[in-house]
Amino acid sequence: MEQEVYTHDDDQELDNALECILFCAASPLSIKHLQEMVERDAEKVKEGLVRLTEKLEQPNTGLTLCKFQHGYQLRTKPKYAYFLKAFMKKRPWRISRQAMEVLSIIAYRQPIHRAAIDDIRGVDSSHLVHTLLDKELIRMSGRMEDLPGKPICYASTPKFLELFSLESLKQLPDLAEMKQELMNETETLS
Repeated sequence: MEQEVYTHDDDQELDNALECILFCAASPLSIKHLQEMVERDAEKVKEGLVRLTEKLEQPNTGLTLCKFQHGYQLRTKPKYAYFLKAFMKKRPWRISRQAMEVLSIIAYRQPIHRAAIDDIRGVDSSHLVHTLLDKELIRMSGRMEDLPGKPICYASTPKFLELFSLESLKQLPDLAEMKQELMNETETLS
C-alpha cells in the first residue's frame, strides 16, 4: 500500500495536518511549533487555525479548538464531557475550596508572597501552596527584595489558564462585579 505524501500547497491538506497534530498533542502547541511541524509560515498556520476553528464550531462536531496564551489545543466540547468521564472511568481531578481560595488570591494578586496570602485568608496556607505547586497551577516567580527574609513570590502558570479555559489573565472575572453579584444574590435570598 502506497503512503500519501503531504504536498504543502493545498489549504485543505494544511487544515487536516493541523487537526491531526493538535488531536495528538497532550498540551497546547504554539504557532512556532506548528510552523515547524507543517513547514509553513506563521500567516498560513494562523489561516489554517481560523478555518479549523470554523469547522469545529459546527454543531456536528464533538471537539473545539481552544486558544491559550501559549498555544492551541483541541478539547472536547463541554456537552460531551459526560461520555469521556464514563469512558475514562477515572476519578476527575478535584480542587478543594481552600485550595481554590489560595489559587484565586494568587491569580488576582500575583506576584504575591505566602505571608500576604495568609493575611488575606487568616490561616496558614503553606500546605495549599505546596499542593498547587505540585499540581503546576502556580510557580515561584521571584523574591520580594524589599521585605525582610526576601520571601518567595508566587504566580499562576499556563496550566492554570488551561484548566480554567482562559486565554490570558485579562479574562478573569472582575472582582467588583463578582462582589456586586454576590451582594445581589444575598439580598434576593433574604
